[in-house]
Amino acid sequence: MSRQIKHGQSHALLLQEVSAGFQPGTRSRLDAIVVPAARASLQRSIALSAELSVPLVLLCSRQAKIDKIAERVEGTFGARALIVEVPEGYRLPQENHLTSDRRFTDLSADRSSDINRLAGTLDRHPVAAMASRYFPDNSVVCHARRLAGLKQDVFVSGAVLGVNPQHPAQSFFPDIYNEDWFFFSRHAAGRSLPKIGEVVQDEYKPFADPSRAAREEFGDLLAEGLYALFESMPGWDFGDQLSAATNARHWRGFKQKRLAIIDETSKALDRGLNSADSIDYPTFLQAQESLRYAENQLPAISAEACVDFIERWREDEHRWQDVLKRSSTIRGERDALDELELRTWISCGYGTNRISARPPSRQPAESEADLCSA
Repeated sequence: MSRQIKHGQSHALLLQEVSAGFQPGTRSRLDAIVVPAARASLQRSIALSAELSVPLVLLCSRQAKIDKIAERVEGTFGARALIVEVPEGYRLPQENHLTSDRRFTDLSADRSSDINRLAGTLDRHPVAAMASRYFPDNSVVCHARRLAGLKQDVFVSGAVLGVNPQHPAQSFFPDIYNEDWFFFSRHAAGRSLPKIGEVVQDEYKPFADPSRAAREEFGDLLAEGLYALFESMPGWDFGDQLSAATNARHWRGFKQKRLAIIDETSKALDRGLNSADSIDYPTFLQAQESLRYAENQLPAISAEACVDFIERWREDEHRWQDVLKRSSTIRGERDALDELELRTWISCGYGTNRISARPPSRQPAESEADLCSA
């Protein structure tokens, strides 16, 4: 069997575009908006919750102060929120994943006028997502390609992701960069992943820390290599596609394609530095340094390590389905948080009484500096 495997600059063929002519179903609203508070634009998230009359679930880690966040919620007309402190290194009590812990960043959601359409799409789909094109939601290597003037698309991501938790075969987020691509991989493989529009996220400097590219490389290689297989095997069963991803020969070949992509990008940056008078030289130099980090990381990733991750991820999927079958889908927030072993939380809203829980030894944070780390 011969397949043409490419390291492409776009995976648009794996999406199902539903923006035009959308007719909302009976659902037409969200049950909750879930945001990691460590990187979220808090006031915009709170305002969106109030505007849509949808409860906000804020997951607080690092230096987020749940008491101060609660004050903001209570001061915003119409807002409601469940604010949960997530301890450092927290894992689900039922979680026993075989995949390595390779998560380095949190994702954040941004405000969008298309939220109602996203919710309506969940009447017929387990997940629905948006693409952040401005500012582009890409890896460091992809940002470098765009800076160099090469073609580079933007895929949908977990930045704005709608999930129907009642779907019987919902996936999980593995602890690796591009965890969202793994989460909705089944739908991308079947070319049935709904894209319902585009959103804007806050701009950041992707090349400020060159080592970021090295940290992303394993997850970027795996996700790009997996989706390249999906594109080369249209109509195949998802299980067969994943079986092809457990062939070390695929990963040896794809590593070479990945290296060629990085090399092409580096040379394009060199040409830009040598031919333009008005470019941002510091940014170009930072981008080149980031690519060197990615290029140096790539040889350390063996084809066997890629196969091992795919096999462990497939086993984790089976285990996760068992967890979902054992878990009740209807419970109060207190019971749910107890089951998740999350002991510190606040339920609050504009004009309502605050309800909170803390372990006996836990005291409210004394510092009032910075609601969150960013």
